[in-house]
Amino acid sequence: MAKLDFIPLCCSFLDSSRQALSRLAISDNESSKIYIYDGKNHGSPVTIISYCPQYDLSISCDQELIIGFQLINTLPNEILFKSKLDTDLFELVK
Repeated sequence: MAKLDFIPLCCSFLDSSRQALSRLAISDNESSKIYIYDGKNHGSPVTIISYCPQYDLSISCDQELIIGFQLINTLPNEILFKSKLDTDLFELVK
């Protein structure tokens, strides 16, 4: 369960059940804001998040040194992998 700093009005999952990520959009009852939460990207507390405007994605790292990528829109052509399982990210953790 998460404590929110606002009163929710409505919410919806943004990904299909077949996708690896599970994002949840929650609207604020008192404004036009919609907050997006990622529920599956990390298994331990996130220690750093950075946005990369060149590729329109955010990169995060948790306490167990797992690196996560959160696409804002679609995967750019310059990125040559479709899943972090196609990379050496797990070798980097070792």
